[in-house]
Amino acid sequence: MANQFLKLNVVKATFDPSGDATKRVIAAHSSGVFIPANAIITKSMYDVLTTFTSATDAGEIAVSVASAGDIKAATAISTGTTYDNIAALVAGTPISAATAIKLSADKEVIFTTTVEALTAGKLDFYIEYYL
Repeated sequence: MANQFLKLNVVKATFDPSGDATKRVIAAHSSGVFIPANAIITKSMYDVLTTFTSATDAGEIAVSVASAGDIKAATAISTGTTYDNIAALVAGTPISAATAIKLSADKEVIFTTTVEALTAGKLDFYIEYYL
C-alpha cells in the first residue's frame, strides 16, 4: 500500500454564555461544530476570552465529543482555575496513543455545564485531528 499524506485539521468551537443567555443554564449545549467520522483526535486547547462566573463560582464546564468529558473533564470555574485565565492558551485533557479518540461517526462538540448556572464567560476551544 502506498504511503498517504495526512492533513492535520483543527476545529474551533466557541462557547459564549455572556452573549447567549440560553448557554448559561445547567445542561449540555450544542456548539454546531462537528468532527467527521474516522477522525483521530490528537490534541485540544482553549482560549478564555471572558472570565467565567456563576453565583458562587462553583459552576463547572466539561467538553465532549465521543463521550462525557473526553476532551475536557468537568472543571470548576472558580477563581484561579483555567476558566479564569484570560492570559494564555490552556491545554485540554492530555491525549496519548493510549487515549487518542477515533470517531466512528460524525460527532458534535458539546459544552456541558453543571453544579451552578453560569452568569458570564466566553471561550474558543480548538480540537486537532487527523483524517
